[in-house]
Amino acid sequence: YEQSLAIRREVGDRSGEGRSLNNLGLVYNALGPKQEALRHYEQALIIRREVGDRSGEGVTLNNLGRVYRALGQKQEALRYYEQALTIRREVGDRSGEGTTLNNLGLVYNTLGQKQEALGYYEQSLAIRREVGDRGGEGTTLLNIGVLAYAVARYNVALACFLLARSIFEEVERPDRDKVQKRIDGLRSSIGDE
Repeated sequence: YEQSLAIRREVGDRSGEGRSLNNLGLVYNALGPKQEALRHYEQALIIRREVGDRSGEGVTLNNLGRVYRALGQKQEALRYYEQALTIRREVGDRSGEGTTLNNLGLVYNTLGQKQEALGYYEQSLAIRREVGDRGGEGTTLLNIGVLAYAVARYNVALACFLLARSIFEEVERPDRDKVQKRIDGLRSSIGDE
């Protein structure tokens, strides 16, 4: 991505430069240096706004929200996710809308606002099913299960975990092992063998 960024800058491809900066932000976020991820995302956001790339702007705003959520800065994460959601709806990015709704649910869940979180998860789940995003559907079901477990709705949690595991097996996502551990732990704690 560094080479791509250099070439795009050399040829004056501002839109491509914004994409490369966003991709570098993804790499830094995955590797751990969150401040580097933020720096790249912020640069990408400036360029995407400059060139009028509304769809890309929504992506980058969502990515900024992810970093701030990982840093524990929940209000800042909400601010970016809400901006991303507005843009994703504006440009008709239904898949991205489903992702951002799920992410908003994650933040509200960590803030202890369970009903608010569930509302976002339900919206996300409906969209992910509508657009055929099976992996995303599994992720949102997992998140609903985690929320249900936290409020002692164990049957709902188990149903969500089982559905998520089935989907993750279908789409061959490694998350299925994480879900299986949750299923085993839940069954153990409620005495269901």
